[in-house]
Amino acid sequence: MSTSPLHHHLHHHLLHIFINLLHFHLIMSTFHQITLVTSTSHLHLLQQSVKLTIDAT
Repeated sequence: MSTSPLHHHLHHHLLHIFINLLHFHLIMSTFHQITLVTSTSHLHLLQQSVKLTIDAT
């Protein structure tokens, strides 16, 4: 069975889209983890500063 150039091109294009989506997903999940860690540490710092303010008064 011979594959037509168009079919081959389409397959290649789909592969590219799939890889791009995979990369995008990886970037987003990594970014989400970083954001989660950052917001958690920020929250911790905020709690500490609030605690210090309460202790100071």
